[in-house]
Amino acid sequence: MISLALLALSAMQRRPVDRIVLQFIGREFIARQGSKSYRAPITPIEPRPRTTIEFRRNNTYAVWDKRGLTIRAGKSLLTTRLEKIAVSPRIYARPEIRRNLALFAQHKRSKFADALSGAYRLGTSAYFLARWDEPSGAPWLEALIKVDLAASKPEPILLGRLDGLSTATLPIDDRLFPIDGAPSAIVRREDQWGLSQFDLRTRAAKFRPMGSELYDLLPEPSLWGLFVERAPYGATVIGSANFRNGYRKILAETQGPARFIDRELPAIALVQSVDGLAIRDLESGCEIPFSDGSVARRAGSLIVIWAPAKQPQTATVYNPERWTPLATWTAAQKSTGLR
Repeated sequence: MISLALLALSAMQRRPVDRIVLQFIGREFIARQGSKSYRAPITPIEPRPRTTIEFRRNNTYAVWDKRGLTIRAGKSLLTTRLEKIAVSPRIYARPEIRRNLALFAQHKRSKFADALSGAYRLGTSAYFLARWDEPSGAPWLEALIKVDLAASKPEPILLGRLDGLSTATLPIDDRLFPIDGAPSAIVRREDQWGLSQFDLRTRAAKFRPMGSELYDLLPEPSLWGLFVERAPYGATVIGSANFRNGYRKILAETQGPARFIDRELPAIALVQSVDGLAIRDLESGCEIPFSDGSVARRAGSLIVIWAPAKQPQTATVYNPERWTPLATWTAAQKSTGLR
């Protein structure tokens, strides 16, 4: 019986793995393996931005959308873009208020909130981090708002500001989260970045530095994130950080620019070093040379690299954990499986 089982296991182990075939059809690469297929379009499909966020308790609603913040409780309805906050003495000194009023008159700033950097609900309270952007798109103000969904007549309550500006860029983003009950966000402040938390008891924000000049941040679940920063000694550093305790781990360091190829996980980065451009899997640490002018895009758990960018002539599909080439494609010869 044992011999028969061993023979059956041996036969299963010798069973050939379906060869991957790489095709280019309709302006997208398709990696086929048996009945499965993985696609990498020439023009990436951008996810639809979120257009609304809603919190509800019984017949009370707090909603953020293109109109701003809307609060509805029974027949009572309030919609506001929080214009009073931009000149509130609770967050600005008198000279700053006068400066803001002058910029409003010159149409260089707007007193109306443009976007939402993040929001969440804890208990019966909904917290919103409203954002005001310059015409260039750069943020100049963020304010923390609370709506008590259990109140008989709920209204937006200005709590204050975080110590710095968050990394949010979308019209409705997700950069606000609770840590030990405190509204928190990763913020930039001067030439540092770190965690800012708002103490609801003292109505004051505190800042814990986590690094130097921040280029990019890729938030992960469970209060972790991947960052790209410029170190004080000039190198570009890619690392991971725990937002709760401040623990950092360096994943890569280069003497030139570095960036993530997309916003997905596990993260893949393009790094520039003295040896030239390379593409690196940040989990395994493996990398291979990457030609300038090439494009790298995901196809499921695989990576397709092709060149030139808009009119591909050659392409290879890889397993990024070890950058094992699985199949190639050329405009002349089409696909060649490599296993």
